[in-house]
Formats: sequence, C-alpha cells, structure tokens
Amino acid sequence: MLHRTIRLWLGCILLCGLAGCTAEIVPPYDEAIDSGAHALRSDFLKFVAERQRTANTAAGTYASSASTYSDLLAKLGAIELRAEDQPNGVDCAQMQVMFARVHTGISSFDAAAVGSAASNASGGGSCIAVLARIASKQIENLRKDDERRCASIPATASCIDLFGSESVASIVASVHATPSATIDLASAARSSPFVKAVLVSLDELAGAEQDLKSAAGK
Repeated sequence: MLHRTIRLWLGCILLCGLAGCTAEIVPPYDEAIDSGAHALRSDFLKFVAERQRTANTAAGTYASSASTYSDLLAKLGAIELRAEDQPNGVDCAQMQVMFARVHTGISSFDAAAVGSAASNASGGGSCIAVLARIASKQIENLRKDDERRCASIPATASCIDLFGSESVASIVASVHATPSATIDLASAARSSPFVKAVLVSLDELAGAEQDLKSAAGK
C-alpha cells in the first residue's frame, strides 16, 4: 500500500512537470481585466479633461456627468465580479510581494490602504477585486463632491478646484512624481485631490494585473 502511494505521488509530480503546473503557483492573469482596467483609466482621464474644458457650460455641471459616473462604477463592478469568480485568485499579501518583485512601473500599490481594505473585505478573495472596490469608493467620493460643488453655471471656484486647472498630463505626472520635501499648501489645495485619489486607485488596479502578467511570463 505504501509503495503504491509513493508511486502515485511520483506519478503526479511527473505529470505536473510535463504539464507545467504553474496555475497553482502563479496567480491567474486575466487579459479581459487588464484591458478593462486600462480602458477605464483612459475613460476617466478623458472625463476629467472634458470637465475642465466645459467648466463654465451646461456640459460642465454634475447633472451632465451623472451617467458617466454610473458607467465607470458599472465597469468597475464587472471587473470585481470577474476577479471574484477566478478560482485561484491572489490575496493582497501575495500581491504586495509580487509588486516588489516584478513591479511594472504602473502601480504605486499603497500597501497600508490596500491591506486595510483587504482585511475588511467579506470572504477574502482576489486582491484584484479588493482594488476594484477601492477604486469604486474613490470614484463615489468624487461623485458626491461633484454633486455638491458643481450644480450651477457658471462654475464656482470650488467646482473648478475639484477637477483642477492643471492639464491631465500634469495631473498624471504629479501622481507618479517622487514626493517633494517641501509642499506648497496653496497649490496642493488646488491640485484636484479627489481626481488624483481616483487615478492612484485605477493605477493600482491596472498595475496589479500587469504585475500578474509579468509574473506569469505572458
């Protein structure tokens, strides 16, 4: 009986070696999530640029953008469900290790924020789903402030500050810049913090999937 067990065990090892059993070791990379996350990031940046351009017109009010928020949140919800359905999802502790090992330069991966969200997640599951939930929360924060600040024409200073006056390219660059030792508080107050929070969370989502792709050798 013992010999038979050993033979079966060795046979499994041999078959695994021949089949390349990497799925149990490397968490799954999902091309649909990857492309969806990058498209979502692009859609969000286009939305911010459009709100800056139309700030003093009827197209620059919250009412004109409510459907865009719904669309962004629906797409994030779809990514979250797809990630939760993956049978071999990666938890956030593994994701942090992978980020440090194969970082693609897209994601900042705020370990403290992600870890806190993961610990509060019901039922655990894929870190990709956790990151999607963080992004949804940040978009909802922006939506609420948009509704509060941007109801009228012409746009108030508060509404303009919400989306910022710096170009989208500059906002992206500032998110990825190394923090300076000195901070201009007046400038920081006008630097669209809610927009940047959304962008960071979308970067983390897109970057995490890219890290999985790199780790899987895709």
